[in-house]
Amino acid sequence: IKFDFNPKGKNKINRKWMSRLSDLRYFLKSHSLEELESNKGETEKSLLNWLKRQRTAYKKGILGNKEKAMLEDLNIYIKN
Repeated sequence: IKFDFNPKGKNKINRKWMSRLSDLRYFLKSHSLEELESNKGETEKSLLNWLKRQRTAYKKGILGNKEKAMLEDLNIYIKN
């Protein structure tokens, strides 16, 4: 039996993506989305840019179902 430990396709969630989602969750535990959007710190800018890319991917339909569900669970405005 052969196992593929690195599946390819839309439903594959990589570690970097999960790490950024975790960073965003951590930030949103003690801050609002508005604070993220208005903050000028490098970490916040980086998180905001990542979130913008995810929103774009969501709108274009190129995010996997698992990623979509995790972003929707954040209860922030994802669907435009």
